[in-house]
Amino acid sequence: MENVKEYIEQALSILPSPKKSLGQNFLFDETALSFLSQIENVPTLEIGGGLGNLSYFLKEKSENLTIVELDKTLFKFLSEQFRDDELVKVINDDVLKIDISTYAQIVGSLPYYITSDIIAKLLTEGRAKRINIMIQIDAYERIFAKFPSLDFNPLSVLLNFLVSEKEIKKVNRRFFIPKPHVDSIIINMRLDYEKLKDVNIKQFYSFVKKCFMNPRKTILNNLSLFTHLDKNTLGKLLSEINIDPLKRPATIDHINYLKLYKHLIKTT
Repeated sequence: MENVKEYIEQALSILPSPKKSLGQNFLFDETALSFLSQIENVPTLEIGGGLGNLSYFLKEKSENLTIVELDKTLFKFLSEQFRDDELVKVINDDVLKIDISTYAQIVGSLPYYITSDIIAKLLTEGRAKRINIMIQIDAYERIFAKFPSLDFNPLSVLLNFLVSEKEIKKVNRRFFIPKPHVDSIIINMRLDYEKLKDVNIKQFYSFVKKCFMNPRKTILNNLSLFTHLDKNTLGKLLSEINIDPLKRPATIDHINYLKLYKHLIKTT
């Protein structure tokens, strides 16, 4: 691909208009695409192949590439683009519905409206050692909130445990066709599951989400909504592991959530 911007413009000239509802904004900045495609030579899943502007970078670096694309028109376009490449497979499906457990690394530009859902799936159902994603910058500030912060959330809890290395690169909105309303950010992450090796990550994440059910209420009140234990028992249980029952969910760090989860399992 000699010029990514020209390639995108030519593709869009023969295709229907990009669908805003699916977050179809196509990145043409080659520096950003190169950063997003910093991967190893192992089987790779790309989320949302779009026009293939990132796919061409990924296929040169990965052992083999599977592209999942929800939009039927873009699926057909991608299938045609890579019809002669035996190492590229294109599937027409929803990434939230497929098995991702076999992929060593996962890369993609995530639609804003399901950014959190996709990241949650990658962390709880996948075992990828590397995840490179591009998301809108406001989503990054929320999902990757540091503790202590009022924005600290269930995904932040998981990310604190699993991300061993992280590099980021901001991408100005002017490098997309069509241009979105906000800038984006690329997050290249290495994951290590060692800290949660003896935990069912999906169940742990579900537990933490319930603890945040009502963020303005205390951890004691939230726990009382989904456990069969009365508040007196819960208060004692929290005190046993040095968690103030009157704290709000965002004021409890990831280590204490794991302690609480394990302690509740033993108690109940």
